[in-house]
Amino acid sequence: MFGLMTPFPTYTMLTHPFLLCLYPETHGRHGARFRLHFVGDKDHVDDEGVQWKTLCTLMSENGRDWIDILKVDIEGFEYPTFNAMMYDFDVLPFSQLQIEIHADKKSIRFDDFLTWWQKLESKGLRPFWTEVNLYTALNYKTPWASEYSFINIRGASCKNLLLRDYEN
Repeated sequence: MFGLMTPFPTYTMLTHPFLLCLYPETHGRHGARFRLHFVGDKDHVDDEGVQWKTLCTLMSENGRDWIDILKVDIEGFEYPTFNAMMYDFDVLPFSQLQIEIHADKKSIRFDDFLTWWQKLESKGLRPFWTEVNLYTALNYKTPWASEYSFINIRGASCKNLLLRDYEN
């Protein structure tokens, strides 16, 4: 699941590994409109004809510049996807990140994981909650996926609701 929300009254939701955009008004009438998008580390069309787009591209196309909560569960693709985000944005465009991180040996080596984690921290993300994914804990010898929540300590206070009454 890849989830994204922007301030009320509009919000956007993303789900694995595609993006559903929800808007409160459509053609002069109130209601919701959903659009399906596939989110990845680069804009491309894959061998099956699926159009993939980066978060940067999707936000630009949808006139968004900030997300309150970004929920990500993209089954091991978090590493290339977030590397692309960290390259595309000087300040990551969300206040809070909820992400499932796959840390098994098939997904990433420890030294690469450490470098990736340090990049997240250098972009202003601070972990404040974690829990082991129960599916991996109960079904495998070693749990290899964990849920993490991060607060972004960067961003203009007019956009980042978590910083409104706090100066960096």
